[in-house]
Amino acid sequence: MRVLELIHELLTELGSHRGLKSLDSRASLERDLGLGSLERVELLSRMEKDFEVRLPDNLLREAETVSDLATALNSCRLTDRERRFSGTTAYPQTETGGNWDPSTLALAHSRRDFFCGLAPPETLVQALVMYARYEPDRIHIQLLQGDQPPQSITYGDLFNNSMSVASGILNRGVGRGERVALMLPTCDEFFCSFLGVLMAGCVPVPIYPPFRSDRIEEYARRQALILQNAQVRLLITFQEANLLARLLRPRIPCLEEVVTSDVLHSDGQKPVVESIRPHDVALIQYTSGSTGDPKGVVLTHGNLVANIRGIAQAIQLRPTDLGVSWLPLYHDMGLIGCWLSSLYHGIPLTLMSPLDFLSQPERWLWAIHYARATLSVAPNFAYELATSKIPAESLSGLDLSSWRAALNGAEPVSPHTLKRFSNRFRKYGFREDALLPVYGMAECAVALTVPPLGRAPRIDEINREVFTSRGKAVPSVNAGGKPLHFVSVGKPIPGHEIRIVDGSGQTIPDRTQGHIQFRGPSVMQGYFGNPSTTQEVYHDGWIDSGDLGYQAEGELYVTGRSKDIIIKGGRNLYPQEIEEVVGEVSGIRPGCVAAFGISNLRTGTERLVIVAETRIRDDSELESLRAKIVNRVAACLGLPPDIVVVVPPQAVPKTSSGKVRRDACRKLFQEGRLGHSRRPTWLQVVRITFGSVGGYIRRASHWLCRGLYGFYTWWILGIIGVPCWLVLGFVPAADSGWSRRIYRFICRSTFSLAGMNPLLEGRDHLAHAASLTSQGRPLLLVSNHSSYADALVLGAALALDFRFVVKSEAASWPLLGRFIRKCDFLLIHRDDLSQLSPDYEKVLTVLKEGAVIHIFPEGTFTRTCGLRPFQMGAFKLAVEANSSILPVTLCHLRRVLPEGTWLPRRHPIRVIVGPPLVPQSDELSEQVRLRNAVQKEFLRHCGEGALDLVLAGPPRK
Repeated sequence: MRVLELIHELLTELGSHRGLKSLDSRASLERDLGLGSLERVELLSRMEKDFEVRLPDNLLREAETVSDLATALNSCRLTDRERRFSGTTAYPQTETGGNWDPSTLALAHSRRDFFCGLAPPETLVQALVMYARYEPDRIHIQLLQGDQPPQSITYGDLFNNSMSVASGILNRGVGRGERVALMLPTCDEFFCSFLGVLMAGCVPVPIYPPFRSDRIEEYARRQALILQNAQVRLLITFQEANLLARLLRPRIPCLEEVVTSDVLHSDGQKPVVESIRPHDVALIQYTSGSTGDPKGVVLTHGNLVANIRGIAQAIQLRPTDLGVSWLPLYHDMGLIGCWLSSLYHGIPLTLMSPLDFLSQPERWLWAIHYARATLSVAPNFAYELATSKIPAESLSGLDLSSWRAALNGAEPVSPHTLKRFSNRFRKYGFREDALLPVYGMAECAVALTVPPLGRAPRIDEINREVFTSRGKAVPSVNAGGKPLHFVSVGKPIPGHEIRIVDGSGQTIPDRTQGHIQFRGPSVMQGYFGNPSTTQEVYHDGWIDSGDLGYQAEGELYVTGRSKDIIIKGGRNLYPQEIEEVVGEVSGIRPGCVAAFGISNLRTGTERLVIVAETRIRDDSELESLRAKIVNRVAACLGLPPDIVVVVPPQAVPKTSSGKVRRDACRKLFQEGRLGHSRRPTWLQVVRITFGSVGGYIRRASHWLCRGLYGFYTWWILGIIGVPCWLVLGFVPAADSGWSRRIYRFICRSTFSLAGMNPLLEGRDHLAHAASLTSQGRPLLLVSNHSSYADALVLGAALALDFRFVVKSEAASWPLLGRFIRKCDFLLIHRDDLSQLSPDYEKVLTVLKEGAVIHIFPEGTFTRTCGLRPFQMGAFKLAVEANSSILPVTLCHLRRVLPEGTWLPRRHPIRVIVGPPLVPQSDELSEQVRLRNAVQKEFLRHCGEGALDLVLAGPPRK
């Protein structure tokens, strides 16, 4: 136990929080706890002092785990115990008894802390790590796929697969904060791909996969706009859509690769976890109406967590709750409201495909029955579909009594649907007070208002004439006056506010229709790459929802979209009500009706147009159907429509989430293209291919120019470097200063002729460090390490005579080895621990003698984007030599020479010199302070996040 305590103390001093979480007897000293060579030296020294023993010399390089240290210690203590009994030595009287297993106690403490109030996660990644660590075998998702057996996904499986995807993404050089699109259906790969993108520090952009072959051309056009707007670098898709995705690629210059998740899994590299913070972007959610001007809602982890917590408080989430959902995962309600909320709170979730629900709506209700689910959310049309389309024989034995919160949102809530649904399913155990009409939008993550629990839906019956002419929601007192009905969607979730304002932005009284505005911690950061549109919706810290509504008794009633309101004869007509009325006409497809207004310059008002889908083909029946629509609308609204267009199925355009696109329908109507037959699939594919020819040509030209520039850069380096290499052969070994001048000349000349002169910032800090050196204080340079070009850039940018500390094997490399030897760079035998101390003492002596030395504290670099954990050697040197530390941040070097290619690319290079740091004491805590200060300086400028190589995942078996 004392060994764990000593390691715990050391990790605490080093600030290694991830290492603390992984601490048990089986933890690897280097991989899991992050203890490098010098840290292990410090640990062994403390153990010898604490236990008053002499540990074997080979323990430093042979011990791999905490258990190895304990075994070696017990062996030494046994020998010392024998000597104690013979009177040759003193030994502490407090000893740990016989069969103690430190891992048992460590795990017990971990479980105790977890179940006794572990701090709630601040990010989605923290939530996954927490559940995967403490309950890796608990089932998170039951995935239903048609009639196949359910597929169970545990937290441990999800964590491991997500880590594998993250590794595959990072190995492709995708940087922190860059966008990765997901074109995936509801399947197990969606979950690990989404979380893998987050773990890699990137931003997921879910887009809906292609469902219909007859609309493939329209799909390609819309998705290309979204992918281009998001500047997506990588697209993850499934095998069936791979060809279409590759056809899209030439239209999107920023898109570098299209892969399936299987390819990402197969990389086989060591997984890593990016340090994810609440203010990091977690998602770009494109609003369902994104067409010609895509609007990507930018949400941070903090936004999502605030909304998820608010939902949980509003519905009084319980540990015993279970969820069921069929909602698509590319839509905010399915993604955030269902899956991510369940993930964050550890609620088991049963999921099925939207297509499985649409083909057999009863599957949704039976899933609730078998799972004994308490929570499920769906749009209004799903409740209507379940009410009208499920045959009675498919419901025999159904029990919905467990369903305590049936949320209805994402589209206008129909009071008639609420009544019909509760009436039909009452005999199956469903309670009317379980119905919760809710309101929200992507700009507020997903949810904004929720009504009180344990109450039947509140439906407001108001005077139609007063409301349509004056905007006043006056309760109706005449039952025969064709009143309007609006459903309460409740009060704002905790931490959020709403207000109703008029056209000038002034708050208006209750029961007066106005614009709905909101604010709170879930509010988006803005629309991605679209500051002008973002500015349009912000009003003094409030967001304009684009919806109209009124408040009564603190609750919100949504009356419609402000841009969809039809103004005819001084009356405001609401398309949702008209569409619902027309959908009830026999022969019309419910949910496939669009009502909109078009300007009538002659009368100065709008004409009411109704477009409705039907399967009827007979001309006489179609004419009769139009007459029924006219009569029905006139009876309900008191005025007839001006134009009624009856079209075949699939003619009314909809969003990916199934909402009617009224603007698109209006445009098709005005262009005379409503109901036109679509091109054959093969012809659409041909058109997409030919439309991408220009993109192929642009990509080929881009790669050709990039290749020519890369070869040109190498040619310059050869023209300058080879003669200088020959000259070095004649420079005396004792005159290493001349060799370093030649090295800096090569660096400066190459970058100058390549058109990439590094931009040096912080010259005053460099001058200050030089002045400290002139006063006799040693100087140690430290830089972040991201490519093989780093040393060349430092030689070109810094006007200092300094020596690199490099790995010993580099001295034997062809060509470069001569520069390393002639320039008298300091060699470290990093793979031979027996040489660790002599090498360290040599560097320390050179530093104390006044030489300027450079060290990469990361030790090495990989293609994985991110700042690796620092080794403590550089900071131990600085403390012991009383040397100033000058942090030098290198920016954008991964772009110049990406790992995996030897062809340089032209890109601006910045070299930022930070303020010198001076040691204040010789304690280990001072080494840690210097390390943290340098790391903070690098993170502030390098544009990459901290890369955590210590896994805090499930315990190893």
